[in-house]
Amino acid sequence: MTHVSDDELHNGQLLGIGEASQLCGITSRTLRHYDKLNLLQPDCIGDNKYRYYSLETILRIPIINYLKMMGFSLDEVSELFETQSFDKIKEMLGAHADACTREMTRLEECRHTIRDWMGLIDEANFVLSVKPKDVSLKYFSGQEFLAMPYHFWGNYADAIINLDFTSFVEEHDNVITGPVILYHSNFDACCEPDHAQKHSEVTVVQHALRPIAEENRMTVKSGMYLSTYHTGPFENIGEAHRRVRDYALANGFKPADGVFERFVTDYWTTYNQDLFVAEVLLPIER
Repeated sequence: MTHVSDDELHNGQLLGIGEASQLCGITSRTLRHYDKLNLLQPDCIGDNKYRYYSLETILRIPIINYLKMMGFSLDEVSELFETQSFDKIKEMLGAHADACTREMTRLEECRHTIRDWMGLIDEANFVLSVKPKDVSLKYFSGQEFLAMPYHFWGNYADAIINLDFTSFVEEHDNVITGPVILYHSNFDACCEPDHAQKHSEVTVVQHALRPIAEENRMTVKSGMYLSTYHTGPFENIGEAHRRVRDYALANGFKPADGVFERFVTDYWTTYNQDLFVAEVLLPIER
């Protein structure tokens, strides 16, 4: 950068900072910021202390804008400008492409999770508007879930917003979506009036968006299930279990293996327990 007199400036092809910013569609403040970062320095400074830029210099601005649009930081843009190696430029572009791929994956996982959550709210709205007490027979297509053993001590808030399970998911670098599910191996115990107050060993189950290691996986087989919904505080969910048990006995269905409590809306969505919805799912065989 050089210092020149005002007479020399009038005879040259230099633009003042205001003209340069107007021509390139950026603010004078941004040009000063680029100067501080040594990213885009003026060609000279006049006696009036104003910055002046040549056309060749300001033609860097579209390149800076393009690289920023691609997600490069200003420090990375400066590094790209300084390097004289095509291999280095290609290496930086490749690393940034990999970062973009990771971000695309993260955003897709977010979108998947949001859509699943919206679906649960739609399901809950319908159930709450009808408040069905009937038991239905439905086919469940087999799925694999992320699963963690858990000692249930009668607190549904702790079981659903499960700090241990949250750490478990992070530890295994996974992302969960959809409803929290509690698997109880002892269906008869769930039908007892004081079921929610008793300690028991259960499994916390949830759909995962990434591959699941075999030791952390629960495979739920395809088959027929008896289903009924429970609304309101979960401490009363034993009523739904008994409803399913009575229906199975009346219709000659035999419980196959354990029972699932599938939480549609819960503490993750609202603390108004009147809006809680859960589904009890009992696998059956004739």
